[in-house]
Amino acid sequence: VYKVGGLGEVVYSLSRELVRQGLNVAVVMHSHGLERGVTSLELAKEVDNGRVAVYRAVLDGVSFFLVSGLGEREGILNNPVVYGKGITEGKAAVMAREAELIVSSLSKTVGLPDVIHVNDWHSVPLGMAIKRIFDIRGLRAGFLMQIHLLVSKYVSWNYLFNECGLNPDHETSAYTGYSFEKVSYGDAYNRGGGILEKIGAIVFDGLVTVSDSYLRRDEGCVLCSLGREFEGKADYIHNGTGWRYEDVLSYVLSLHKERLFKHLGISNLEKITRRDLRRYLLTHALKEIPGDQPQIKDEYLRNLVKSLKHSIFSSHGRPRPFKEDGPLIITTGRVSTQKGFDVLLRSMPLVLNEIPEAKLLMLLLPVRGEEHLITRLADEASRHPDNIRIIYGIAPYIYQLAHLAADVFAAPSRWEPFGIMALEALSVGVPVVASRLGGLREIVIDLREDPRRGIGLLVPKEDPEELSRALIAMLALMNPEQHKGRLVKQYLHLTQLPEPEKLRLRCIKRVDESFRWSNSAMKAVKIYEKIAGAIRTHS
Repeated sequence: VYKVGGLGEVVYSLSRELVRQGLNVAVVMHSHGLERGVTSLELAKEVDNGRVAVYRAVLDGVSFFLVSGLGEREGILNNPVVYGKGITEGKAAVMAREAELIVSSLSKTVGLPDVIHVNDWHSVPLGMAIKRIFDIRGLRAGFLMQIHLLVSKYVSWNYLFNECGLNPDHETSAYTGYSFEKVSYGDAYNRGGGILEKIGAIVFDGLVTVSDSYLRRDEGCVLCSLGREFEGKADYIHNGTGWRYEDVLSYVLSLHKERLFKHLGISNLEKITRRDLRRYLLTHALKEIPGDQPQIKDEYLRNLVKSLKHSIFSSHGRPRPFKEDGPLIITTGRVSTQKGFDVLLRSMPLVLNEIPEAKLLMLLLPVRGEEHLITRLADEASRHPDNIRIIYGIAPYIYQLAHLAADVFAAPSRWEPFGIMALEALSVGVPVVASRLGGLREIVIDLREDPRRGIGLLVPKEDPEELSRALIAMLALMNPEQHKGRLVKQYLHLTQLPEPEKLRLRCIKRVDESFRWSNSAMKAVKIYEKIAGAIRTHS
């Protein structure tokens, strides 16, 4: 419906799969101005109170409730910027103040829920407002908070209890995982030190994140930060992916078949190889991206990217094509220090020293607050104009093509709760080099530790030298005819190495067996049932 980063995809994909498993699912979200723009959704206004209006649409069996601002103060809900200082907080406050209307709209259409699944800090005020309404009316529902990315969001007393309209004296009952405890919202604020995620962990009945490592083991893990006292109510739900190799290949070939014939002379698409796709991507497709792409919805960021004058861009922030083909690394994600893209760029001189023809394509989403990094990454990349390109914004024309064409996917995160981007790569047969942390170390099986099942390599975070060694090894492994195994033996120290195509099949198998949304939904249902059962027993 509306996506910036991974959260939007997670909510939609999990909701759709829960519907397939027989649940009645509704998603409540800000409108972000969708009701006023072009959208494929058939929106019907359900109710308004002069300040906000609630629109409803059904997509893949999921009911979406979009809350739109009518008044001047509430108009912030229509701002297309999702993550921006002051904007996200403002939207969260309006949603909390208008909780009565949201509950009314749900009640009149799909019915009141048994479990309310709150996602990240910006949904905590609304979750607390709905919980208060349920408490006052004597209604029972389980409240689950999922942390996709812990930011330890501090808010003032004034923000939570005046701007969001919550009552600090309201007393609620929350499940600890073993029993129920009563706590007032004011006490929860004080115990939580004003940190929304910790306040939510106190007042809600369950706490989940997206990987066991991020929950319990990583430096700065969720329980390390919020407190081990929440262990009894804590769990994790792995994310998944809907990408499938056959579907992605079919889409890419249908989109590019005429140009593949024009540039490569390939008419029989059944005989096309990944190497063909790579050559086409790097030397042709990059310069043929349609004029309305890459898409950046935020005008401020769009103008910033257009102003970049680096050698890797042609004009208005659009990429120049490469002059020649070469072994390809790709990486994707939001422009954020978290993602470690600067570490990846620092690793590239060592990679290019061993494999001078290697290429790096970075498909990045610019976000507010990271303007300096947007420019800095472009500065670094431009030091290697024959080898590195950055695409800022959404470029559907080449996004999936890039995955099919890639030899290796790099995920050099400083921290990573899960890592859907790694799943997307693996699902189409691209091995992954990733930081040994968070969900990445639960997704990627290291070839050195399990040569028969390995699908990539894990490296220490913030270590460009180790990252470069791993990238060199994987590029050489995936291009054996060019490097004759010398670099693989030098950097991997393995006697038995999988053939490239067999390694690609392993990657696909790993996703199919463990990381489909059906797996995620089954785990979610178990957690919902546990919480709902505890609520029923307590009632």
